[in-house]
Amino acid sequence: DQAEKFLLYLSEEKGFSRKTRNSYLASLQQFGYWGVMRKRWPNNPLTTLKNVRIDQDIRRKRRALTEGEFYRLISAAKERPVKEYLRTHPKAPAEKLEELGFIGKERSLLYQFAVYTGLRRKEIRTLTWKNLDLDGKVPTVTVEACHAKSRREDRVALPPTLAPALKEERRE
Repeated sequence: DQAEKFLLYLSEEKGFSRKTRNSYLASLQQFGYWGVMRKRWPNNPLTTLKNVRIDQDIRRKRRALTEGEFYRLISAAKERPVKEYLRTHPKAPAEKLEELGFIGKERSLLYQFAVYTGLRRKEIRTLTWKNLDLDGKVPTVTVEACHAKSRREDRVALPPTLAPALKEERRE
């Protein structure tokens, strides 16, 4: 009874999600199994408690970024390293600000690359400059079969706006 009341309290009074409630239940049931294994109880009194369905408790609905949100993300990624550093170091040396500006520019480019290509993080991590064809009629990036989730070589076209930015990054 106490366990049931506790789980109800988490859900209704604390506002915890169903997934969190199920996680607490799993911990309680493990405790019950421990009690049986240690011969403290003849059986696990918590096995009668059941998980609740979590598919009906959607806390965060997934969606694509709007165009405005995407451009704000790119802008923030580019500007944030310098802004954050200046907030705590108002008399920052120019070399440090230049270094942070470069980091912001790289991050912004990486976000654009991820969004425009649709590649997964692990796929992007495996790429080198040799995987990019920036001089072809249609600029592309090639993910080798051993790194692709599909286990086949994938070639993805790059948008015309991204290829020049990548070329410039390659020179630096």
